[in-house]
Amino acid sequence: MSQPNNPTTPATTATPLPATNNISMQLLGYLVDFEPIDKLQHQHRYDVGLTSAELAAKRNAITKNVEEQFESLKALLITNLACEKCRQSPLVAGSKHATFLNPATQQLWDELVDVVDTIKNEPLEITSVHLDVVKKYFQKIETAYRRDDVAANC
Repeated sequence: MSQPNNPTTPATTATPLPATNNISMQLLGYLVDFEPIDKLQHQHRYDVGLTSAELAAKRNAITKNVEEQFESLKALLITNLACEKCRQSPLVAGSKHATFLNPATQQLWDELVDVVDTIKNEPLEITSVHLDVVKKYFQKIETAYRRDDVAANC
């Protein structure tokens, strides 16, 4: 007869935290925030009386927000993927790990950059789904980079 699960005992099938020393990454992961974009889109669509300059400013603010979120996620990725041996990171000029050595990982990065560029070109069409796609790309890139085991050849 099987015994009931003890809520204080962790399940053996639990997914482990990602292999990272960054505790905030372990707890939070790659976070995206659609709320400021949604607010700006709403203002653009429904605030009566905005001038064309004000409408353009709203679109530019949305694009800037996407760029800032991308740069923030990129900074987290760079920090998270620091080589365990030399502490140098990918995507940093002058780092011996500046480029992704595995073409598949590099392709993921190139796709992510293309996705972000596409999103920025249509600021009024951005949805939370678009930001989730960006988030998933960062997760895939981190997983692929860890699988590449860059530190083994450092």
